[in-house]
Amino acid sequence: MASRIDRHSSPITTRRSAICQPLVLALLMCVAIASCKKESSAALQGRGAHLQKAGGYQFVFDLQGLRERNAMLRMMGLPPRPAARYSDHLSLTIVEAASGRQVDQAELTLTVLAPDGQSTAGDAYVMHGEGMHHWAYDFQRGPEGRYRAIAEFREGQRTAHVEQEFILE
Repeated sequence: MASRIDRHSSPITTRRSAICQPLVLALLMCVAIASCKKESSAALQGRGAHLQKAGGYQFVFDLQGLRERNAMLRMMGLPPRPAARYSDHLSLTIVEAASGRQVDQAELTLTVLAPDGQSTAGDAYVMHGEGMHHWAYDFQRGPEGRYRAIAEFREGQRTAHVEQEFILE
């Protein structure tokens, strides 16, 4: 079952901050991941940020495990997420390619499919603050293998369909 995230209203950012926001996000992710205990490279295969381009937009999919996600939350002064609820966190940042504007008002359906083709059970929500805006999906991982994140996007009359695969072991 797909989780639908509808329009989200927020203040309009300036062009300069819209261009800087993806850079700040990337820096935060690198610091959080570097601060975590190192895992085997096989366990991290498919994790991290992956860029897709479609319909004049850049879609940055970022998959984190519970440890990486909670390290980032602690750095931001927020409480960690409970381990019993989910094992993985997928965030999606959308940037208009021509202007560098981070999209913060759009319709988005985000689905994560397990290796058997079934939708994963999870919580979809919007994260917004400190000049950043992401759509997020926390889910409980099933069997090892190839997971597929699918985003159906609409901003005004513009639409895009993007997919990103992750191998989770």
